[in-house]
Amino acid sequence: MFPNARNLGFHGGNFNDVRGDYHHHVHGRKGMDLLLERIAPGAFHNSEERFDPPKCHPRTRVAVLNKISNWVEDPMKKTSIMWMYGPAGAGKSAIAQTIAEKYDSSYLAASFFFARTSTDRNTSKPLIVTLAYQLLVSIPTFKLHVENIIENDPSIFSKSLETQMKTLIVEPLLKVLTAFSNMPPDSRRWPHLIIIDGLDECQGHQV
Repeated sequence: MFPNARNLGFHGGNFNDVRGDYHHHVHGRKGMDLLLERIAPGAFHNSEERFDPPKCHPRTRVAVLNKISNWVEDPMKKTSIMWMYGPAGAGKSAIAQTIAEKYDSSYLAASFFFARTSTDRNTSKPLIVTLAYQLLVSIPTFKLHVENIIENDPSIFSKSLETQMKTLIVEPLLKVLTAFSNMPPDSRRWPHLIIIDGLDECQGHQV
């Protein structure tokens, strides 16, 4: 309570150690700080690290871009995941980048572009925290839940991807949705498109 103190004398009175509350109030953004230390900003679709990213030239790959766009914008879609596959060099990243830019100010909630040559983007370690950060920017009411989770359990970053996904994304989103449970459902209330590109460039096929 009194580190490095010498020759102290007390007679009567009460003492309360409030260092915990002091730390909480002075460092109110501790949860956000811990999150920012672990994200991979170079994985964003609009990051400086990826400038000038490959994208589709005008009037090319029209059919596949339209198919993806129709799926993104369909409020009655029956599937929540679209998997795009093809051989190396087929232009998958260019398509993903084009879609990300198209919906940057509307449907896009988060993106992560893996890259084999980048130490921050060739591993799955920062994937979930990077997505969570972008979600709390896209969905303001999501932020408080995530910050509280991190401050209550800073070790969350060392847990499995499944645990991080459930704790930092799924459960906070469910809380946000529950708060609006009495309102008509509307999938367009918040951005909801998440793009993950280059899974084959992530180390460890099992991951």
